[in-house]
Amino acid sequence: MIFGAMIAGEGAATHIGVEVTIVTASISGLFTPYSALPEILKRFAEYYPPSSAIASMVDLLEGEHFAGYNPLTPEHVVYTIVSSTILLMLSLAVYRQKMWASRL
Repeated sequence: MIFGAMIAGEGAATHIGVEVTIVTASISGLFTPYSALPEILKRFAEYYPPSSAIASMVDLLEGEHFAGYNPLTPEHVVYTIVSSTILLMLSLAVYRQKMWASRL
């Protein structure tokens, strides 16, 4: 939503959104097993909300050994929920401000 609000054309916003998604998914362990990531990307994967949420599901379905770490600690679950909510609220605020400003 942030890209859609910041970039004038719908097609350009879609392309940039897809590109950012592919890059962040590639470096966060969504396309690569957690165990194959370098140490710095493992830390990124643990705190990147989509990767953390998926790791939680993997942990529940396959176990911690497959997820690579325990994403279901109370602190990590709270972090994932809070950071996802903050990102959603931020994107809604930016989208609302930019879209209402363009309509006036």
